[in-house]
Amino acid sequence: MKRSFPGLGLAGALVALFLAPALAPGASASPEREGPAWKAQDEGAVVDIQLPNAPINDILSTYEALTGKTLVRDANLSGPNLTITSGRKLTKGQAIRLIESALLLNGYALVPGTDGTVKVVNGGGGKSPRSEGIPVLASASDLPEGDQVVSLYLPLRFVTPADASAILQAHLTPHSYGAIVQVAGAQALVVTESSPVLREILKLKDLIDVPPIEIPPPKLTKEFVPLRRADAEKVADTLNKLLEAQKKAASAAGSPPAQGQPNAGLHGGNLLVLGDVQLVADGRTNRILVITRPANFPLIKELIEQFDQSVEIEAPYIRSLKYVSALDVLTVLQRFLVESKDEVSGIAEAGGKAAGAKPVPGPASRPGSSPTGMQERLDEQADEQPPQEITVGKTRLIADNKTNTLLVFGPPDSVSRARTIIDNLDIRPRQVYLATVVGKLSLTNSSELSVDLLQNFHSLSGNVGAAASSQNSTLAARSDPRSLAAALAFPAGTGLAFYGAVGNTLNAYVKALESTGRFTILSRPSVYTANNKKASISSGQQVPIPQSTLSSLDSATANNVAQSSTIEYKDVELLLEVIPLINSEREVTLRISQQNSTISGSSTISGNTVPIISKDALETTVTTPNRSTVILGGLIKDSDQASRSGVPLLKDIPFLGALFRSDTKNRERDELVILIQPTVVETDEDLARAQAEEKSRATLGEAAERYAAKPASAVTGKSTALESLTH
Repeated sequence: MKRSFPGLGLAGALVALFLAPALAPGASASPEREGPAWKAQDEGAVVDIQLPNAPINDILSTYEALTGKTLVRDANLSGPNLTITSGRKLTKGQAIRLIESALLLNGYALVPGTDGTVKVVNGGGGKSPRSEGIPVLASASDLPEGDQVVSLYLPLRFVTPADASAILQAHLTPHSYGAIVQVAGAQALVVTESSPVLREILKLKDLIDVPPIEIPPPKLTKEFVPLRRADAEKVADTLNKLLEAQKKAASAAGSPPAQGQPNAGLHGGNLLVLGDVQLVADGRTNRILVITRPANFPLIKELIEQFDQSVEIEAPYIRSLKYVSALDVLTVLQRFLVESKDEVSGIAEAGGKAAGAKPVPGPASRPGSSPTGMQERLDEQADEQPPQEITVGKTRLIADNKTNTLLVFGPPDSVSRARTIIDNLDIRPRQVYLATVVGKLSLTNSSELSVDLLQNFHSLSGNVGAAASSQNSTLAARSDPRSLAAALAFPAGTGLAFYGAVGNTLNAYVKALESTGRFTILSRPSVYTANNKKASISSGQQVPIPQSTLSSLDSATANNVAQSSTIEYKDVELLLEVIPLINSEREVTLRISQQNSTISGSSTISGNTVPIISKDALETTVTTPNRSTVILGGLIKDSDQASRSGVPLLKDIPFLGALFRSDTKNRERDELVILIQPTVVETDEDLARAQAEEKSRATLGEAAERYAAKPASAVTGKSTALESLTH
């Protein structure tokens, strides 16, 4: 029979607790009590728990009255009110477990103590029940009824404490008051939890603490797979990385598979291979040794055969270059196609030259001298290099300097980009024809220069920029060069200087100078050079100069001294270097370097006569119209000459010989004059015009033209023409 007093809180619950046994059929009117605890016959008493929104202390008082135990309460038990109600009649044991479960669920742990005491710890207040001396039980039979927190010692037989702890923590999430401690030396665990959780842990422990299953080793297939095209080491390395990635993916998805269990596949959860696979490359025979299960071998063999497929090479883009070097274009394409440094492989250096390539002299390099004194004007050319190869990403570039051909292998986009660059680089370069006259002008007095004589010449008005003087000068009009009558104003100059331009009538000015009888042509070199490339003109000799002298005593005679000298040859020459740069409107900027070295005397050093070499140099930059003549002058040489003539023998008599001889002393002043006329050659018509002018300047032009026009079989005719050129 049920009796309840809703709404009375703790009082109603207590009234129901005490009245229910009295009103039950067959029960005595006054139940006997023995101390604070209920008698055994009271365990079956029916109670009605109705604790809505009850304070924690009221709930603990009810629990204390039901169990008859003394509660040791934590001072920090304050918290929100709890509601514990039951919609049906409960026995006293059920009511006790209901209250314990509600308290534990809300963070209040009940720790059994001695002498019938129970400690109440508020886990939410920051205090752990383990610090209150939780009892350690050695047997599962000692676990208390209800939801009390205790520690249980779990001995293990087969599974290790580490593995058991990992499984328990993965299966059961411990509470804040719970703990799992490994006892490795004793092959056991100490688990702190509530009694119901510990009972579940005991069930799981019985399932995992079993003898290991002995799995027989799987049968393996060991077979070599030969390769015909691919490299065995590279294929084995690729497949090993593929299988390693599969294992990592399987490990990331979960725990690693046990021995004999299938691995996760490459594509999601698809199975690829079972167990492990060993791939060993044999570089000597180009084979791969496969060690795996028989079920895996067909797939591994198929993968190896797929990697050993033949590669169809697309037809390369082949370009025979006309005007630029294949090696130079190769380095340009490397820099243009590369997107990152890691994409470049091959034999090209960062400096733009192929590795192992012999250096090619640039425009600014000066030719050296061989040990024999012979000047090496041209070094070994780059066309003697072997073909050079560079790989940029998926594009391969090959340059063959012997045929000056470039090959491009790669995707269509890369080939198209390379073709665009080549089309813009392989164009006909503009050239400059440099007609030069080097002459010596005799000066009549100490102040006259070649510029004074040029005052008689007709000038072409125009602007001429000279970098040496950093200014522009407008030259006055000069007279007709075929008439040397009137002398017009001309800017006077002294010393080594650049005089300017005298129009486009080089031959007329040279003839006019020769007509004076004071101008002697020393040389008339004419050269072609590419735009912005250096042209060098040199004329002179090499003079031996002793470097060191070794004296040794002749051991045979003990009197004679033998001497040997080390000789070095020095250039004594007139060197003219010109770098033309074609500007817009067919103007030409000339960078001119003139160096003249002469022997001005001699000196005796350690018994050796050593020549004294004088050197004069001039560097300037001038911008001049096409076909205008640039004049360089001011290199003046003074020389005194003495001559004696008279009656033989008598003129050599001391004192009296002066009566029979005549002594003459002459002083000569010569100025070196250089005239340069640049002509821009852009078309075939410009080239034909320049050749016609050269033929008109030289008497050998027509003979040389006839010689070149002879058929190759006419050897006798060639010999006759050659003799006519040299005589």
